Amino acid sequence: MLKATEQRLVFFDLETGGIDPKRHPIIQLAAVAVDEQLEVLEAFEAKIKFNPRQANAHSLRKNHYHPGVWANEAQDAKIVAKDFSEFLRRHASVPALSAQGKPYQVAQLVAHNAAFDGPFLTTWFDKLDIYLPARRLILCTMQLAMWHFMDDATSAPRNFQLASLCEHFGVPFHAAAAHEALGDATAVRRQLFLLFALTRVLCYRVAFVASLRYYQYQEASDGKRFEDRTGGSFAGALPAFDEGGQVPNS
Repeated sequence: MLKATEQRLVFFDLETGGIDPKRHPIIQLAAVAVDEQLEVLEAFEAKIKFNPRQANAHSLRKNHYHPGVWANEAQDAKIVAKDFSEFLRRHASVPALSAQGKPYQVAQLVAHNAAFDGPFLTTWFDKLDIYLPARRLILCTMQLAMWHFMDDATSAPRNFQLASLCEHFGVPFHAAAAHEALGDATAVRRQLFLLFALTRVLCYRVAFVASLRYYQYQEASDGKRFEDRTGGSFAGALPAFDEGGQVPNS
């Protein structure tokens, strides 16, 4: 068990055979564990055996699936899940309490578009009846990037896909590495270096504006009217995004 003051993050990425976690398989899983300075401690990568009939052909092509490679390198899903569980336990730093009151630790996961990867990972572990030693609240770098650009949407990238954000922030990321699980997980970790620093500034501004508007509301003469004295709509600074992080009609 790690010391209470020692914090770690586990960046992970999945490649899947479709978009439905209840129907489609995970075909590749990768992760990078880092310390508080975001320095790499250990990496994990595995290709997973699956039934091609349960996968979408287009998704397999997009995610660089090669039958010959998988025939030579892929492992049974239960073996990969157990190995990944051990990997997570080695880097668990979030305190938790069992139903019996016994303290233990779980890993803090980070993903790009956690709303997609998170349900796939948890559903996969549930199907295999294997415990996932990770916090269910997964940090999302796509949401972090959206928050960052909320204050100035004019400078936002064309979309919030991983490759576009890496290009915007100058993070090395070769096009051939897209949809390769370990390459994606590594790029997410590099991107977070920049986003952490940039977002600290944004969080202070959000807190200031939120406090200011609260008091403006309290001071409104009828007690209900929301009087905006900050020179613009706070919510309007954030453009609309679809599920893939794309700005519509951009």
